[in-house]
Amino acid sequence: MVDATKYAYLDISLNQKPIGRVVVELFTEKAPQACLNFMSLCGDHTGQEIPGLYLKRNYNHTKIHRAVKNFAIEGGDVVSDPNSPEVGSRGSSIYAQSDNDPGFFEDENLKQEFEEPFLVGMANANSPNTNTSRFFITTSPSPHLNGKHTLFGKVVHGKSVVREVEKVDVSKEHIPKIPCVIEDSGSWKKGDPVPVYNASYDSIGGDIYEEFPDDNTKANAPNFDPENMAQALKAAETIKESGTLLFKKADLTNARFKYAKALRYANELMPDKDQDRETYAKFMDLKKKLFLNLSLCCFKIGDHQRAVDYAGYLLELDDDFKVSALERSKALYRRGMSYLSLKKNSLALESLKEAKLNNPDDVNINSALERAEKIVQDAKERERERYAGLFSS
Repeated sequence: MVDATKYAYLDISLNQKPIGRVVVELFTEKAPQACLNFMSLCGDHTGQEIPGLYLKRNYNHTKIHRAVKNFAIEGGDVVSDPNSPEVGSRGSSIYAQSDNDPGFFEDENLKQEFEEPFLVGMANANSPNTNTSRFFITTSPSPHLNGKHTLFGKVVHGKSVVREVEKVDVSKEHIPKIPCVIEDSGSWKKGDPVPVYNASYDSIGGDIYEEFPDDNTKANAPNFDPENMAQALKAAETIKESGTLLFKKADLTNARFKYAKALRYANELMPDKDQDRETYAKFMDLKKKLFLNLSLCCFKIGDHQRAVDYAGYLLELDDDFKVSALERSKALYRRGMSYLSLKKNSLALESLKEAKLNNPDDVNINSALERAEKIVQDAKERERERYAGLFSS
């Protein structure tokens, strides 16, 4: 049976850096006018001559002009100059009759409620039947929108992209302080790519989970209940294992994304220590492994400051949760090597000396320590020679 469901995509960048694709499933039977409008503005009909429809504009190179945490992001002003302070105040639908006509069209599907995040609706002029081109994507349940805005779709891929836009720094008017741009748009069908640059959607190792725990649904993770500590721990461990499988394939960037995702799950889902000490200990053990893995990934990728940070997180764990000498030596070694790459040689020497104290016979640590000692000693010699020259006749 042919799937008649319609989809559209938006490729979004932040500060001229691509972050990924958002794919929207359109509720064509419930909101046919809004869906045709959105699909057409996504470039599906741009430039064509269809009697009665105004098809000169599209979403490409327009801005996401509003981002409100725990509520929604908004875009779709196809009229204003993207760099104008007016951006976000205008719009024009495919039902316009001229360049200056906003093409207002009627509300649809007002009975369906905005009861979950990632629903897509039409922005309006705060009165009925004033839909144009502007749209919003919710990031949390928004019951105050019920009955006031056309609900015409939902995000099915790229939720992490929406979350990335949602958390950008904004002005007091909720205008993003960096450019959030729809670089490209169009129709999408199942099997088409979903490029993302801020996450890994690879399901290797059984990772079926969304980037953020609260974004999971019964559709993508039917057996996941974030309130069930056993299921929460299993999810975090599965994501970590997915990262390890990618690491073994030398896919370091996506391994890093997976480890960071697993750490996010651990931080958000782990119980308080006094609530469930046994599960808390298991989560903390997982976090230790993730700190070490993230430090290693970042070092190998060349993100040396983040490698230092993650190693430090392990070393700063509470005294009541024991970090073994071997774990400390790994963290200190990776921090020391990262400091060397950052030309912070004295800090590198300090870390590597401490690493040796925790693991005296490790060949890699001893070799790195010798290298750091030589670098520091050579620097001192050069400094002595430079100062000695100041007093020579």
